[in-house]
Amino acid sequence: MRYREFKYQIDLHEAAMAKRHFLEPKYKKIRTQLIDLINSGSIKNHKKAFINIADPKSVLKQINSNIAKIKKGEQVKNLTVDLGGGNSIKMNHIHKDQTTKKVIKVIGNILEGLTGLAVATKLAKEGDVTTDTMQEIGTKLSNDESAVTTERGLAKDQIKFRFKAPTKAEEDLLKDLIRFNFDVAGNIDEINELYQFQSQDQIKRVGNQCKIVVGYANTGTAPRNALTKFQANEFKDNVIQTISVTSDGGDADKQSTTKVDLFIEVKEPNKEPIRQKLTSIKSGSGTHQGGQVTGKTFNHLNRFWYSAIFEKLPRAYIKGFNHTTTQEILDNGIRPTYDYIQTQISNLLQADNERNEKQFLKNMTLG
Repeated sequence: MRYREFKYQIDLHEAAMAKRHFLEPKYKKIRTQLIDLINSGSIKNHKKAFINIADPKSVLKQINSNIAKIKKGEQVKNLTVDLGGGNSIKMNHIHKDQTTKKVIKVIGNILEGLTGLAVATKLAKEGDVTTDTMQEIGTKLSNDESAVTTERGLAKDQIKFRFKAPTKAEEDLLKDLIRFNFDVAGNIDEINELYQFQSQDQIKRVGNQCKIVVGYANTGTAPRNALTKFQANEFKDNVIQTISVTSDGGDADKQSTTKVDLFIEVKEPNKEPIRQKLTSIKSGSGTHQGGQVTGKTFNHLNRFWYSAIFEKLPRAYIKGFNHTTTQEILDNGIRPTYDYIQTQISNLLQADNERNEKQFLKNMTLG
């Protein structure tokens, strides 16, 4: 089996309801959505296809009967529901998200898409990034093949932007945010009509993210380094380059954290493209591997943490690196810095505080 086929089978499995979804109290919301959709006359299978139901009451009766059998030990995969009209569905082929709305699970992916658009806007437009200029560039770069000519330097290079999210719903949400000029509060009713979030708090966070990325594009270290580098080289040479900003995500259905990375690719005519992470670009002509700083000195590790989460180490930790063997440096220098950073993150997030969470997101993007 090819990897693509294997991955497709895994995705189908992860999307479907399992024994726990039918029995455990914490999945009551999933079961309630299932009942509501069935009563409306349809059901969604593991392939995200909606199947019409002839008799909702009969279908609900069968599902309740099957749940009773599951409690007695029967396997979910062996139980089937007759939907009428010649259609049926196995209990383990019922989708977990029984809604016609687009489901948003990981808002961190939206942050990466917004960040990529903000960076593309910074490279394309003179002056500071604003929500208006982001909307302008986002609208012009609404498909993968679109490009705009930068206003910077000799105004010759082409700027592209692409958001490859783990789900199409996340990609659609970014397009709608562009359409709404990133005004979440002013369009909350339509957003709720189109999308299903894990909580209303997630919607607020999306609104906060829209504000964060504008500040990041204007003051963040990585965007500033990228712009300085391009101004010193590509934007002032006599070659027309295509500079593509890509927020490139994974595709795991049940991911709980963001897996999207931000890349910038430079393509010159008749040359292989050069692709780097945004955080890998130096303001000079060279590059380094962002987040992969090697060496055992305090300064190297301090640079790593600053590039990762915008947090510097206290100078007191430098004494832990004053050893001769690798093991001593690991035990006394490197490991304590991980404990320190973990403590800083925990202190910031341990309280259910929107301001702290917003600051943590800001630190992550500024790094």
